[in-house]
Amino acid sequence: MPAADDFLQTLRKSDLVPDDRVAWIVSQVSDEERSDARKLADRFIEADALTPFQAQKLLDGISTGLRLGRYIIRSPIARGGMGTVYLAKDSRKDRLVAIKVMSPQRAKEGKRHLLRFQREIALTRKLDHRNIAQAVDVGLEHGIHFLVLEYIPGQTLNRLVQSAGPLAVDRVARIFVDVADALTHAHSQGIIHRDLKPGNIMVLPRDKAKVLDLGLALIHGERSEDIELLGGRGYLVGSIDYMPPEQTRDPTLVDARADLYAMGCSIYYSLTGKAPFAETPAKEKVRAQRQAMPMPINQRHPAVPEAFARIVERLMSKQPDDRPASAAEARALLLPWSEGTPTSEATILPFNPELGDQNLYRQDTLAEAFAGLQTSADSLTSLENVRQLFEEANEFRRKVVQSVAMVGVFLVTALVVYVLIQFMRR
Repeated sequence: MPAADDFLQTLRKSDLVPDDRVAWIVSQVSDEERSDARKLADRFIEADALTPFQAQKLLDGISTGLRLGRYIIRSPIARGGMGTVYLAKDSRKDRLVAIKVMSPQRAKEGKRHLLRFQREIALTRKLDHRNIAQAVDVGLEHGIHFLVLEYIPGQTLNRLVQSAGPLAVDRVARIFVDVADALTHAHSQGIIHRDLKPGNIMVLPRDKAKVLDLGLALIHGERSEDIELLGGRGYLVGSIDYMPPEQTRDPTLVDARADLYAMGCSIYYSLTGKAPFAETPAKEKVRAQRQAMPMPINQRHPAVPEAFARIVERLMSKQPDDRPASAAEARALLLPWSEGTPTSEATILPFNPELGDQNLYRQDTLAEAFAGLQTSADSLTSLENVRQLFEEANEFRRKVVQSVAMVGVFLVTALVVYVLIQFMRR
């Protein structure tokens, strides 16, 4: 345990707490607490100046990396082979965000890992839709590459079903109408998710949903000679419990209908509490996805109407041609079942910095998602180019706002002149 003075010195280096607030908190502690680093750290936690995660890092003598530019790291949400997702605070806009950080060790291992991460940034930035987790910034600080995502107040569908049990049909329909909207937008941009699953779907208040994580996404028609980048014949990419048959054969030859199969499997899980082949031995799951039929939904959840079960079965057809032709068509099939009273509070959990995964999102197989990134170096965008895209978009928004304001002033002026003319004529 470091001395209290060492703890305070590390705290000041970290730039986490303003000097005047540090001085005020120290002035409030007893002499005993002032001489004990652990007790002193606890007082900073009680004053809500530090989170337990931040305090422990400072006690370990670590001051670098707890602040990435304007973003203050509060706690880890999940860790994986490629890096860590953190809950953070945007000090400039006073809002919570999620930061996906690439591990410096991974960045040093070779350009491929960095290019994969930059590609994920570019694809996330390309998709601007209310039902897809939005990228708000990218950066490089202290040699650390990171992607900043919006804060999402809810929990993953996987966690929701684990805690609440199988969901009612109307609630499932509302959630997946949003998921279908997200997929429609992604597919319109030529992007296939390839890893849609309950752990990558966030459920918000009133049964709204957002799709997460483009780490395994494929641009339609994309090819690569390097099987470790995109995948290929005999090389699995994605989560086997929700993987379409064609993706088990060659993940580079799939089209948008692959995501519809994964959506069907995710609906099956939402209705029954189990993935379609959850009880199948792991080594048999590839064969099951290709050839077997899961236990009928009605046998696991008798309250599900037969007509709705048939929609799910169609989504899970082994042949892509037997599935709905598009996510928009799938949405149209689900929409009539979505009537009912949305759940307004069940998906909100109390905020706790130590339980960041309950406030933001937790990818229950994040290690697999990070370690399994199979992306193409042919379509990668440099970090500088991605940042330029953000700056250009922000400049465009500013010009739009200015134009709208000018039009408004013109209309108001014209109205005043018109009123004066009418008054003078009288």
